[in-house]
Amino acid sequence: MTARTDVLETALIFAAGFLAAAVLALMILPGVNTRASRLARHRLMAQFPISIEELTAQMDYVRAEGAVEARKLERQLVREREAHARTRGEMGKEDAARSRELLDLREAIERLTAENAELKTVNATVTQDRDEKATTIEKLQVQLTNANVSLNFLRRNSPNAPKPEDIIRENALLRKRIEAVASDLVTLVEARAGDEAKTAEKQPAA
Repeated sequence: MTARTDVLETALIFAAGFLAAAVLALMILPGVNTRASRLARHRLMAQFPISIEELTAQMDYVRAEGAVEARKLERQLVREREAHARTRGEMGKEDAARSRELLDLREAIERLTAENAELKTVNATVTQDRDEKATTIEKLQVQLTNANVSLNFLRRNSPNAPKPEDIIRENALLRKRIEAVASDLVTLVEARAGDEAKTAEKQPAA
């Protein structure tokens, strides 16, 4: 019986100690929990030392900075658009000037082409007239030669030969006709040379 009683007493003592420790822990736990919460809050405040008002103020400041940067970007975009518009306007003016120059050059080329065709026609006419006058001169020279031959023959063989003054007059008329035709031929050649020189001057520079 004594041993059994000792075991029960020991068990009761352990149980009473356990219960006392549990009660003591329950009494201390709220204070420990409160202190732990306080320490955790202090730790968080140390990591983020701002209040709600400060956080709101910082957010407003960030928004304001963002708005300022957005405004700067907007102004820069407007300036770039204006510069691009000015550049396009200047390029448009340059293109218009080049178009006018090209149009003037085309008109000048067409005008010179028409003048060249006209000069070719005139040249062909002058050439034909020159050839005709050269043929006329040759015929007149042949007539003059034949007249001189006939005159010499008549002087030698005919009692009714024409008077010398008539022969001289006829020869003078023939010479005048020859000289007139030759003068016209020279005039045509000079006119042709002048037209060719004008055409060369009017040709646009390459």
